Amino acid sequence: MMEECRAHKLPDPIFREESGGFSVSFFNTSYKSELQIPGLTPRQQQIVEFVMKNESITNEQCRELTKVSKATATRDLADLVEKRVLDQKGKSKKTSYYTLVSHNES
Repeated sequence: MMEECRAHKLPDPIFREESGGFSVSFFNTSYKSELQIPGLTPRQQQIVEFVMKNESITNEQCRELTKVSKATATRDLADLVEKRVLDQKGKSKKTSYYTLVSHNES
């Protein structure tokens, strides 16, 4: 699946464990405005769309994009990491940013 998406210049799909099974979300960059990932809030969907377009997001960018407090942005980003939609890169406040989960290790 990953190779086919890349061959067609599409973003990597997102794999998630759900209720004893799994789901796969595919994205077509031509239809980003219609992106719907089950279980995400509209604000979290907005964050994912930003990352798909820009490859990464910081907490500060998240706050500017969604017009929320630092604490709310932190919770949204942490929830997206927990749901295995985003990966956190860097561990300090100044170097931390988030990217789409890569499933290249499969």
